[in-house]
Amino acid sequence: NIKSNDFVVVQQDWMRSEFRLRYGVCNIVVAHPSVERLAAAMDDDAQPLNHPFRFFYPAYPRTFKNIEQVLKAARKLEHGSFNRFEVWLTINGTENRYAAGLRKEFSRLTTVKWLGLLPRTEVMRLYEEADCLIFPSKLETWGMPITEFKATEKPILAAELPYAHETVGEYGRAAFFNI
Repeated sequence: NIKSNDFVVVQQDWMRSEFRLRYGVCNIVVAHPSVERLAAAMDDDAQPLNHPFRFFYPAYPRTFKNIEQVLKAARKLEHGSFNRFEVWLTINGTENRYAAGLRKEFSRLTTVKWLGLLPRTEVMRLYEEADCLIFPSKLETWGMPITEFKATEKPILAAELPYAHETVGEYGRAAFFNI
């Protein structure tokens, strides 16, 4: 029924282009999500870290969130005797079968912190404490953590995909990686 709608609402311009190409509809409205901004963190790059470098990935455990790639990278680094980092995940392995499988396979990683589901206020606090957002998701309509984290003015590592590029926009502290 997509062609019988008065409008089709999407969150990104690349989605509008895809809908035009794939479905031949032209009545598409792009509605970017609004975000409550955090106060920018005072980040002095010249100061050495007194803690492990902290990567944060706030995501509910779904296969398209690609959490296993972050865990495989952590495992590879640990096996290479590099462990001066932490990966903070908002799962603990009890959420669903995907999460349980991840926890079972990667439970021995000492650099991974299995935080479990967190209230939004706690996620916002962890944005401030983290050193970098990592966002490897294969599929998003927007990628809200990217938008929220940009306010901290800290680095972001994101999937090399159209949604991530559009969400990152002109933010100068982002790098992209192949999922």
